[in-house]
Amino acid sequence: MQALWSIYITIVLGTLGFLGAAKLKPPRLLVLAPLFVAFFAFACVNCGALRNVTDQRNITKELIRTFQAPADSKAPLDPHIQEEILRSLDPASVLAVTWFHVTGDILTLLAMAAIAFRESRPGN
Repeated sequence: MQALWSIYITIVLGTLGFLGAAKLKPPRLLVLAPLFVAFFAFACVNCGALRNVTDQRNITKELIRTFQAPADSKAPLDPHIQEEILRSLDPASVLAVTWFHVTGDILTLLAMAAIAFRESRPGN
């Protein structure tokens, strides 16, 4: 999960940094359109991966919560240890991860447009 968010932040900052440093000449849309499409495609794939990982984490927590060792087990899971494991797991919901990602995507696309279409100041 951390790796997927790190990749996302790296792509967002790299894209915004590129647009901030580039001196785009009209027609800016020739540069901006492919960047928008590429970022949108990346964001969709990344969001899907984060949704899958979040779903897996929630399923894992539920499996640990409902785990019952067989009666003839030589090493049943101590309920205290099971409770400690559950207390350490607090995955977000898939919906929360999706909304957070989509909000970041919208803000990134707006920032890309704002940076790309900013008026250049004298001396810049």
